[in-house]
Amino acid sequence: MSLLWFVAFYRYTEKALQWWSYRQSKHLFYEAENIRNDLLQESCAMRRMLESLLINEEGISPKFSQDYLEKIEKIYHSLSELSDRLAPINCEYSLPLGIQSLAALWCQKHPYLKINLEIPTDWRQESPELNLVILQILNELLQINLTHDLTKISISINLSLGNHLANLIVGISYPDKATLDSHAKCPNLAYLSKTFKVLTSGNCSRCRKNLTDIWYFQWSEV
Repeated sequence: MSLLWFVAFYRYTEKALQWWSYRQSKHLFYEAENIRNDLLQESCAMRRMLESLLINEEGISPKFSQDYLEKIEKIYHSLSELSDRLAPINCEYSLPLGIQSLAALWCQKHPYLKINLEIPTDWRQESPELNLVILQILNELLQINLTHDLTKISISINLSLGNHLANLIVGISYPDKATLDSHAKCPNLAYLSKTFKVLTSGNCSRCRKNLTDIWYFQWSEV
């Protein structure tokens, strides 16, 4: 029985990590497509504009200057958003700041989404790699769950320390029981829970309270 349990545990862990690798690869492919279809296109357009200016050897017209500045501004904002998606700003220094940046990114992309944060200003020193894993887990949790009308969904994120354990509680409130039930059956959520446990050596559990799905993530001090 012990051997069968170990084999089952190993295979499930393997599937969870394969799922995690697939999801992260999918995100990278998405970002690569964005770069090819947006930033590289804009860069080529700017290069053609500069080449045209050098060939004509004419003064820079006001229209040319405005177009050029607008393209530079667009590239700047695109690169800024890209860097925030790959790794939320300040996540290597502070997990609370990383969570704030991630929440701001979601609210910027979905203005009607409500996210309530309860996070400390002071936090213990943790490795940047651990912070990034926790933020990736949190982002993946939101990616999986936020597929319906976001005007009717609210998020609460609570981060705290206690007895050398870090606690991250995420509550996702849905408009009705049918929507909550449809998300509860998603197999990806079980893989997410297992992935968190393996990558952080922590614990993950969830419960339901009324129309809110509550996730508890816990990991020890490094």
